[in-house]
This record gives sequence, C-alpha cells and structure tokens, in this order.
Amino acid sequence: MAENELAQISAALFDALREAQELTRAGEYGPPLRKILVCCRELVARVDKALAPYPYVAEDAQGLTRYMTEQLAVLETLVEP
Repeated sequence: MAENELAQISAALFDALREAQELTRAGEYGPPLRKILVCCRELVARVDKALAPYPYVAEDAQGLTRYMTEQLAVLETLVEP
C-alpha cells in the first residue's frame, strides 16, 4: 500500500477540515469555505483511489469515503455561492 501517499492525503484532508472549521467559527460561509469543501471532496476521492487496489481495505474505506463525500456535498449546498 502506498502508505506515504495515504498519509499525505490524510494530513492534507485534516488540515483542510481544520481550516473549514476555523472559517465557520469566524462566521465565513462564502466562497473561501466552498473552495475548501471542494478541496476536501477531491482529497476524499484521492483516498478512495489510493485504496482501490486493496479490496480487503477498500470495501470498508469506500463506505467511509462515500459517506464523507455525501456529507461534504450537503455542506456545500449550505454555503453561500
């Protein structure tokens, strides 16, 4: 498994989610937050792709990434255009 790649993607996702949290705490719900949410969805897709060659891991991970993608999409609809 490309542990290094997965660790880098996970760290980037964690940082992006933390930044999104800081924006919402500051009352920012406009384009900067939308941009971060789009980035998060792209990172989740990269996690899914990185795990795809490992079916024993991918099955469980795909459920999680699918859920995260759905939740991020809902958040995007709540953010101002």
